[in-house]
Amino acid sequence: MAAPGRISLLTLGTRGDTAPCLALARALAAAGHDVTVGALGRYQRLVAKDKRLRFVSIGDTLDSFLDSDVARLLADQGVLARLKLPFIMQRMISRLTAELMEGCRRAIGDADLIVHHPLLIFAPDLARHAGIPAIMAAAQPVAPTGAFPLCVLGLPDVGRTLNRATYRLVALERMMTAHRLRAFLRGRGPPASAPPALSTTTMFAYSPTIVPRPLDWEDGVVVTGCWRARPRKRWRLSSELEAFLSDGAPPVYIGFGSMPWNPRRNRDLIVEAVRLWGGRAVIGRGWGGVETADLPRGFFAVGDTPHDLMFPKVAAVVHHGGAGTTATGLAAGRPSFVTPMVMDQPFWGERVHALGAGPPPVRLAKLDPPRLAAALEDLVSNPSYAAAAGVVAQALARENGLAAAVRLVESALEEIEAARSDARAPTAHASLRSAQPA
Repeated sequence: MAAPGRISLLTLGTRGDTAPCLALARALAAAGHDVTVGALGRYQRLVAKDKRLRFVSIGDTLDSFLDSDVARLLADQGVLARLKLPFIMQRMISRLTAELMEGCRRAIGDADLIVHHPLLIFAPDLARHAGIPAIMAAAQPVAPTGAFPLCVLGLPDVGRTLNRATYRLVALERMMTAHRLRAFLRGRGPPASAPPALSTTTMFAYSPTIVPRPLDWEDGVVVTGCWRARPRKRWRLSSELEAFLSDGAPPVYIGFGSMPWNPRRNRDLIVEAVRLWGGRAVIGRGWGGVETADLPRGFFAVGDTPHDLMFPKVAAVVHHGGAGTTATGLAAGRPSFVTPMVMDQPFWGERVHALGAGPPPVRLAKLDPPRLAAALEDLVSNPSYAAAAGVVAQALARENGLAAAVRLVESALEEIEAARSDARAPTAHASLRSAQPA
């Protein structure tokens, strides 16, 4: 086991982006490490539930993003809109880069190692300036490959050459923030000595069963498995939800996570589709993606409820295609129908279908009640979906992504300490030589 180290985990985005980071933070703290979590201010209370963790707000920059006019692009299903949205998000980040950079600088502090979200594209530069090694960590496969295009663009496979070309957009985004980075670092002193190179440069927090590792990735890119915290003993479903789940045939779960696009329309869509289908549904409120006031009989609305405990008790899962929700549905062995809107969500929907665990994804904006009702009937009556989801669940049960990630972080800490020892050795030898008589 590596000696205890000081580790700063930097994340940005929605609850789905923050949850894997927090799971890793808790696992590292349990292993005896000193862990700081740098995240948006809205997650302070979530992090503070674990007294072993230190929280640093990197700002509230994106708190209003999903409620802004940019969110209207979620309703646009054109290829141009899907290409524009990552750039618009990055433009928002760039516009408020100084706030984010200052927050990240404070979160980095005197850490031995930085683990950062890819949206914080300046984080490795801040770490390098401080002489601290950094590892990128993501729940999506964003390392360059010819196997599939950059997943956050929501594009179909366009062939190996063009697939790989889409990753050049990341370099373009770095160029967009380069001058702001230089301005931020100006006056903060000269850079420290170059940090040691690490064997692991990237960790991906998803299962290789769900997305097999491309053969053209470099050795430093590691797929660990999902970073899913085990349900705590005190976690419970409410007695009202338990009663609803057990009162008749298992319902389906329908939820759209952190995507607050047209909540009234989504409510009407779900209610009418479930009526046509003839079953029952648990509806996830998320960040307001579905209006849940005055639901008719046969529906139950839930807020922040542990999916790990709920999904095994439903017949199937209908969701937006977030990386975490996708993995949790498959881990529960439940058929899934993905109704993506934006970013990497279509990618995960296609992966569910490729695994045989659900029908092809259909974008939420293109769904109407008859189409959703037909999808619900197919989802719960086609035995092949449940069988395939069960096979995936068995594979996921054998994985421990958090343990693998902790081992990689501790290996990195050992490499860092070895590099420091090597750097100290010449100085010690020189001191001994100078102390010897002439």
